Amino acid sequence: MTERTLVPRTAAIALVVVILTGLAGAVCSACSAGSNASAAPSDSPRGQPGDVRFSQTLLPFSEPGAGGIGYRIDATPSGHAVVACSVRGYHSAATVSLSASGIDWQFQRDCSQEDATDLNWSDQALAPDGLAVDVGVRADHEGPGYSLVVSRFVDAETRFDTTYQEADQSLRGTAVAVGPDGAIYVVGVREDTSDIVLIKYDPTLKAQWVRYFGGPAYEWGRAVTVQGDSVYVAGEGYRRGRSLDLLVMRFDAQTGRRLWARYVTTGDRREQQLDALLARPTGIYVCGHVVSTEHPTPIAVLAKVAPSGVQRWVRSSPGVWWADIAAAPDGSLRLTGSAHRRAAGFDMITAAFRRDGRRLWLRAYKRSFGTDLDVDASGATYVGGSTPAADPATGHDLLVAAYSASGERLWVTRQPGGNMGNLYYGVMDLDVSDDSVWVTGTSVDHQVLVLQLQK
Repeated sequence: MTERTLVPRTAAIALVVVILTGLAGAVCSACSAGSNASAAPSDSPRGQPGDVRFSQTLLPFSEPGAGGIGYRIDATPSGHAVVACSVRGYHSAATVSLSASGIDWQFQRDCSQEDATDLNWSDQALAPDGLAVDVGVRADHEGPGYSLVVSRFVDAETRFDTTYQEADQSLRGTAVAVGPDGAIYVVGVREDTSDIVLIKYDPTLKAQWVRYFGGPAYEWGRAVTVQGDSVYVAGEGYRRGRSLDLLVMRFDAQTGRRLWARYVTTGDRREQQLDALLARPTGIYVCGHVVSTEHPTPIAVLAKVAPSGVQRWVRSSPGVWWADIAAAPDGSLRLTGSAHRRAAGFDMITAAFRRDGRRLWLRAYKRSFGTDLDVDASGATYVGGSTPAADPATGHDLLVAAYSASGERLWVTRQPGGNMGNLYYGVMDLDVSDDSVWVTGTSVDHQVLVLQLQK
């Protein structure tokens, strides 16, 4: 597993896909996958790289339109995987632990539209002991609004739960990270005032401290990560006389004291939104994109901020949307996303950058979208995304590609995926273990899909 944090996957990917598919138009819906794509392995010998070792659909909801989305998956040291799930349309949540032998346990809260309270997960992280920590929002239709909720799972019957509320304030949990000592750091947002909240909990979910960051305008926290004795929070915020900019903050992990807050200067005065955060001992990297209705073609932003808070560099890429970032063992960066090819639609792109921002290599997979990636100990990069299905009526297929440390493509696997309304979901999240690539997304019948692929 790599040390990076993404914005909530359901919101981020839905937004990306709506914009990108709108730009691609009918071209993408009618096209087939890239010419070098391989079909999902079925008759190949067991153990070949890219083979599907295990496939499982979860949460067979019977309500019409209640399709399931697996949007976070984490591989545990014991060879299992934990999936955080959401159910579109009903604000229901589930957490499932499973292995190649099947489902170990699942916590599930079914919420109909008439329920007094709804629950929806936003993010998931693993504690050092391999237990899952999920954060999200609970909506009380008869109360003040939303409450931030955190759960630490032992199994379906044993878990720690806590809810953070304020009088007459709606709070939403957006991201979670766990430190090496088991301390839990949760980022949320006061929706009434658009202030960022950061909460530290001990492993039993007893709050240690709470910190706020906000002003008269809009601030939104989307990601949190731990590096050494510091906690980094990233999102967006307005600064005087400017539009919405990427925002990075550093806090002391023990005391919660804010050490600095930095607005990223990109040279573009249009509004920007965070997509991913990566913290390393030598610097903090943020990926974002320019939001503009006047210029719908995406413009990606990649920036480095030193641990001191000084901005080192920024790289803008017109026609590109970075979705995820991770670090290779040698300290170089790996990114995946999508590149606009005008009338030809979009390509899934995977790139390697040096720590000084210079690009090492870039690889494209035609007519596809990149959504998530991970890097293993050898430097190999595993990328998840979506590609149009042969039958446009079935939506998009899940796509996973593996690249060597030098950028050579090792293998590609496709599996049937699903669509819900005008949203197409491929791979929502993946995680790499010693011998497997764990993948989650949406199946062709609109259920949560989990795959274990051979590395």
